[in-house]
Amino acid sequence: MSFQYFLLGASLLALLAANPAHADTLESPGADGGDSEMIVVTAQKREQSIVDVPISLSAFDAEMLDKIGADTLEDVSLYTAGFEVREQSVGAPGFIIRGITSDGIGEQRVSIYLDGVSTSSVAASAFELYDMERIEIAKGPQSTLFGRGALIGGVNVIQNKAGDNFAVRASAGVGDYGYRMAEAMANAPIADDLLAVRVAMKWRKRDGYVENLAGGTDFNGVDTLAYRGALRFTPASGLRFDLIYNREENTPRGGTGFKSNVFLPRDPVSGAVLGDTKPHSGVVLGSFAGLAGDRLYIDRTLKDVTLLGAWDINDVLTVNSITSYRKYRNVEAFDPDGTFMNIIAGVGESWGDQTTQELRLTYDNKGAFTGVIGASYVDLANSDRYLFQFDERATALLFSGALQPSAPMGLTQAQILAALGPLAGALKPAHQDDSTFGGAAKTVDIFADGTWRATDRLSLTAGLRWTHDDKTATVIGTLPNGPSRLTRGGIFFQPTADGALLSAEKSFSGWSWRAAAQYELGDNFNAYLSYNRGRRSPALNISATAPASVAPAELVNSYELGLKGTAAGGKLLFEGAVYYFDYSNFQTVKTIDGTLTTVNAGEAEAYGFETQVQANATSWLQLFANYSYNHARLTGGAYDGNSFRNAPDHSFSMGAFVTVPVGNAAEVYFNPTYSWQSRFFFDDDNDRSDLQPADFAVDEVQKAYGLLNLRAGIRTPDQKWRLEVALKNALDAKYVIDAGNTGDNFGIPSFIAGQPRMFTAEIGFQF
Repeated sequence: MSFQYFLLGASLLALLAANPAHADTLESPGADGGDSEMIVVTAQKREQSIVDVPISLSAFDAEMLDKIGADTLEDVSLYTAGFEVREQSVGAPGFIIRGITSDGIGEQRVSIYLDGVSTSSVAASAFELYDMERIEIAKGPQSTLFGRGALIGGVNVIQNKAGDNFAVRASAGVGDYGYRMAEAMANAPIADDLLAVRVAMKWRKRDGYVENLAGGTDFNGVDTLAYRGALRFTPASGLRFDLIYNREENTPRGGTGFKSNVFLPRDPVSGAVLGDTKPHSGVVLGSFAGLAGDRLYIDRTLKDVTLLGAWDINDVLTVNSITSYRKYRNVEAFDPDGTFMNIIAGVGESWGDQTTQELRLTYDNKGAFTGVIGASYVDLANSDRYLFQFDERATALLFSGALQPSAPMGLTQAQILAALGPLAGALKPAHQDDSTFGGAAKTVDIFADGTWRATDRLSLTAGLRWTHDDKTATVIGTLPNGPSRLTRGGIFFQPTADGALLSAEKSFSGWSWRAAAQYELGDNFNAYLSYNRGRRSPALNISATAPASVAPAELVNSYELGLKGTAAGGKLLFEGAVYYFDYSNFQTVKTIDGTLTTVNAGEAEAYGFETQVQANATSWLQLFANYSYNHARLTGGAYDGNSFRNAPDHSFSMGAFVTVPVGNAAEVYFNPTYSWQSRFFFDDDNDRSDLQPADFAVDEVQKAYGLLNLRAGIRTPDQKWRLEVALKNALDAKYVIDAGNTGDNFGIPSFIAGQPRMFTAEIGFQF
């Protein structure tokens, strides 16, 4: 444990207090660049100025989201200290807060919320951003306020609701890589102060940027259609309901461009070399033997309906209700070995649904005490199916070590058969492992949180949550075309006895809590100290080959010291925080005897420092910058000292928003932004040779890199119309968003390239 870093960060905060040279992207700049309108957030389940919340919190309003050109949370993460998003595909994102990763199967450590409703599964947690009100990113354990899945942070995406004004907005865009986009919104009152309706949609399509060297559809494309309908009903003064329906369809052809760095891409028949082994160049991929129709693709659908209710009983008490039903299905056919050879092909399928009900009572008499009590019920079920297909002839050469010496050329099918000789006829051209892992939970939460203003300057906050889970875990494993002739069972996943569905049930209960003190050092300048106990529910495992087991609850104690506020009449905004996390029973997922199993990896710790800055320098210039140092490490067992996957130690971003009037009829704007991150590993084993039974190359690491994004345009001062051009990754930086993957289990890791430089042009109007 390294408290010297915690104390160093505290010293830096003390210097910040003495000379507030840092500011935070906390407010929207005024039109004249003067005083800003403070963003109101609901991270503590009640409306508050962001400066008054004793939590490290980043908030993006609609104006800021537009300025940075945010289509997804991955775009938002580039400009948020301590928050990283890596989207392997739309159904497989990874979320990292303060160096701790949350992805894969099981309950999440970072939960993504849509209007206060958890998205419940990684496969359903990446979605299109459009017609947004704001996004709140709370860092540090939020189990008390947010509940399940917010062990190290929570992200709440708040959509615009129907209002009593008439408004229309539309935009369209084109670009390279076949980019096309259309977005529209209309809001209208149906009956004044009684009923209003709002509809919005966004369609975004782009061809893949990883070239298919064999011809046909390129990989890593985008094809998204999202639409929303919202209805506001205000039957009486102080009583209102918002009914919201969302649907999103993601159907990019080609799927994910996994790229081997071991074998060259070649024509499977002629053997002609078509490219090189660099992650950013073209690939030759495909399914085989009829799996998924010999196609690679992604097909995902999200649907949810939410009813938000609010009743102002009187000037002091308000009742809030959230009722929601959410359903998703994601299918991806992929070539995980990343080579031209028919070794492995796969289909991953995830589906699930969730019903949520929450009731809260908020007390606020504008006096010394404000607080909230509430209860919630969640009924969810998620399933993950993995169908892997192996050509046993190529797999036999891979397992025996006879395929690797053929690198980098690899072997055509004819060469594989020749290398095997008579053995080729005894092996199956297509063996299949088919396993489905299911998890269901019925969860009851009871929580309370309140703030007491002890003096004019000192406020004390405390919160407590009790959670009870009734969990069910299931597994079913089959071998659709019989046992493998190589293993006499499964190759990657093992079957359950007689292909039966196995299940286990167990109940768990536990507490999480928080305490915080906030002190006003001056007008709009606050310091806070907090302690949070976060809890991730025990994981119930059911194995195809062993009895049910439980990984104990993952617990984290978090200590944080922060400063936030404004200066120079609201033109300067700042936030800084130092923190320390202490984990016990850290849960990680391993494949044990052909079953995905959550196991106890022991202890872990994280400490760091974050600061964010925003300055409205003049009426035409706004600047921002942030920096994050996150030292997150496993501290026990074979992985002792290793950093977490996808987690750089250092990251920063900066940008400027420049607006120059052109007469009285128009203004030109220019928004350059830059983000940078230090090197990071793609797996918790940190690519160490002693922890990799099959792959001994140290190559699954991303070196430090930066991304420059540029946006410029012309618009009317009232923004009724605009014409805009943009470059993402303007310097065409080469980087990788994922490495290792399924092929890493067999010593042939694959890599997924990040987006190259891309150009777009858009036109829009609103009235």
